[in-house]
Amino acid sequence: KRRAQKKRARVAKAYGRVALPSVALGGGKNKKKGDDAAGDGARDGAAVGGPLGAGNPRLNEIFEGEVSLKDAGRRALQWVIAPHKLEKFMAETCENQPLLVRRAASQPGYFDGLLSKTGIDGLLRDGKLRHNRDFSLTQYRDGVRKTIMADTEAVAKASRVWDLFDGPEKCSIRLLRPHNHSPAIWKIVAAFEAFWGTGGGANAYLTPKGSQGFAPHYDDIDAFIIQLEGKKAWKVYNHYTPSKGARKNGSDANAAEEMDEDEGAKDDDEQEED
Repeated sequence: KRRAQKKRARVAKAYGRVALPSVALGGGKNKKKGDDAAGDGARDGAAVGGPLGAGNPRLNEIFEGEVSLKDAGRRALQWVIAPHKLEKFMAETCENQPLLVRRAASQPGYFDGLLSKTGIDGLLRDGKLRHNRDFSLTQYRDGVRKTIMADTEAVAKASRVWDLFDGPEKCSIRLLRPHNHSPAIWKIVAAFEAFWGTGGGANAYLTPKGSQGFAPHYDDIDAFIIQLEGKKAWKVYNHYTPSKGARKNGSDANAAEEMDEDEGAKDDDEQEED
């Protein structure tokens, strides 16, 4: 408890110190791969995608005024689940049933300013990502999940990563801790931690069309999945009660195959950027 209290105090103190000048991974509709010059993001406030919430006033509204971190978390949650009401979500949906919010067609750009494929390319080209420390390349084929280039922690070469992404391997890119590079994601994670009173985190996934990066699996956490770019077919099942010895992370193909059609959780990937 003391460690958790100290962590929350550090987060709150850091949040108070960090201004809102930039977002490290901002997406632009007319940008090409490599256009962004990625910086260290939340660690030094480097501007890569323009000001926080550039072109997206909703991001700025979350942190406007003399708002506490917990209240910012409340605003952020309402933003994520809108138009659903927060009170009803907490009373009826949270930890009880999944919630699907469709808004891509009616509200394009709703989540602009969080992350983009262009921004990930910028991080790769600027040497900011190391294999299996900052990101990994994953592949799921014929019931087998593999990590490509699993034996290295070298700085990634952008050309090699995109060859494995676009080529016959069709590897998925899993970006670990995107909040290290994006002040927008960092602040939302910190605000969520304050609102829920527990630790939080984020991962980001980019999968080529017609491919899948991970085995069918379920997570033992509460998760908000935000589709930012591209298209993806999702298949969501009812709650899954694992048998003894079942692997929860989906790396055990046999455990995944034991799931009944109405249980567990399964992803069918086309192209994603969460």
